[in-house]
Amino acid sequence: MTEPTRSIILPNLGLIIPEATPDEALNDDVLIETLDDERLNYEDECRKADLAKKHQENKEQSESHALRKEQLDKLFKLTKRWILVLWIIILFQGFKQSYISISWFSLKLNFVLSDAVLIAFITTTTTTVLGLYGIAAYWLFGKNKQEPDDKPNKSKPDKTKKPK
Repeated sequence: MTEPTRSIILPNLGLIIPEATPDEALNDDVLIETLDDERLNYEDECRKADLAKKHQENKEQSESHALRKEQLDKLFKLTKRWILVLWIIILFQGFKQSYISISWFSLKLNFVLSDAVLIAFITTTTTTVLGLYGIAAYWLFGKNKQEPDDKPNKSKPDKTKKPK
């Protein structure tokens, strides 16, 4: 004949929990230790994932910084060349029709631009150079992309109501 199992009755919760035998209590201890090990392993994996994510973000920022430095260096070189061309054209415009002679070399300059063309050239060149620097500054110092907030959007007041 089998021995009846003893139970713990929890009337408030409507539960009947069988009372554990010493062998079952030992299994419960093993189960608790296993669950603790699983929890620790899970927390360790979460930390590793967070660390890997932060490492990737740091690497992306570093690569982005290097790319920005490289592009700004190229922009600066382009600007220097552009201004050099501008000065050469202004210099040629100043000489208009000149004859330059060096002992072994002679050059006849016949470079004439109307005032409107020269002003348009200088204006567009200056605007373009300043615009490129403005774009580069926005790229370097503009707002960083942030993840969207989970906050609900505040609706604007209804303007369709007519005043009385």
